[in-house]
Amino acid sequence: MRSLPKSARITLFHGAAQPFEICERPIALPGANGVLVQVSLATICGSDLHTVLGRRSAPTPCVLGHEIVGVVAAPTQARDADGKPLQEGARVTWSLMVSCHQC
Repeated sequence: MRSLPKSARITLFHGAAQPFEICERPIALPGANGVLVQVSLATICGSDLHTVLGRRSAPTPCVLGHEIVGVVAAPTQARDADGKPLQEGARVTWSLMVSCHQC
């Protein structure tokens, strides 16, 4: 396992019409079935824009953006959507929805 950074830079949303805050936060290693991912790319979508404009509520402070691609950054016992073990270094993405693999 390679050496992991102790902190990550994040951008916090504090509410509509409030400035975003760029700050450092400690990285907490996940439990056995969790996955630590180093984010390569992230986007914000329409729901995030509604949140920024105050048309949709979200607990604050929070980090917006849930459309993400990254790399598994630490060993894990988690499995992918097909049930295969995730390996450190694997490229991953995730969704708010789950597919049934039938339709």
